[in-house]
Amino acid sequence: MDVFAGGSSLEASLKLALEAIVNGIEPAERGAVLLLNEDHTRLEFRAHFPEYKPAFSSTLAINTLNSGSAFVWKRDTDAAASSSIKRLNIQGGLYAPLGFGANSLGVVCVDSTHSSAQFSGDHLSDFVSMAKVLSVSVCASKEDH
Repeated sequence: MDVFAGGSSLEASLKLALEAIVNGIEPAERGAVLLLNEDHTRLEFRAHFPEYKPAFSSTLAINTLNSGSAFVWKRDTDAAASSSIKRLNIQGGLYAPLGFGANSLGVVCVDSTHSSAQFSGDHLSDFVSMAKVLSVSVCASKEDH
């Protein structure tokens, strides 16, 4: 599938992008994209990789959106893990806001279930760059519709 083909859906493009991101950041095992609804009142799940049930922390996603900042999260540094973090066994991850100009679009995240996984500042820097590319794609898709 060509992600640049005119008929490609946003969700299909996001899934392919997530696959590349997860495979490109060694500790990452899975990823998700959540986009704001039209009213900007709620984050809605739009894509995930791999195929099985999507995994993300809504608490960390909302924190990302509210702060407007990307961050590395490690479970042992946050004793107050949410129920989704515990249920999904999220041990560490990267979270970044999606936005273009002053427009908030959503959140992208990747994580790992291994307690030995170490996400670094270099991983975060690469991830932020990838999030910027995703942001442009999401914004362009919204303008097309």
